[in-house]
Amino acid sequence: LLTTPVPFSIIQMTSTFLWFYIFTLPFALLSADDLSWVAIISHCTVTFIMTFGFIGMDLVSQQLDDPFGEDENDFNNLALAKMAFEDAYLTIQDANGPEWAQRLKTSMAVTTATPPTAPTFHYSDGGTVDERTWLQRK
Repeated sequence: LLTTPVPFSIIQMTSTFLWFYIFTLPFALLSADDLSWVAIISHCTVTFIMTFGFIGMDLVSQQLDDPFGEDENDFNNLALAKMAFEDAYLTIQDANGPEWAQRLKTSMAVTTATPPTAPTFHYSDGGTVDERTWLQRK
């Protein structure tokens, strides 16, 4: 899901319908029977609020299109992982005592200090292959 892009035609048609709606909304709200200044100003106000809301939602949806990147509005994955580890640490400390919590902290420090190894995939005949070769197979 993360790597699946949104088709450009959907984005283009959504923007087209949004602008069409915004530009035709004043004509739909204003009737020929009521052309007083109060009606015109109230319709302009409603049109402005609707335009502001819809354009704002469009801009927010563009910002949230890829929430796992490096932009300002993206999720801070490292902080979320640290918070989950701290919650697990405190739960283990409450349930099993401080010595088990210290063991967890020590084992995680050793685990994170070593560089991660690439996963190895196994064939049904017993052979193995690394991740890069597996992904490049045809």
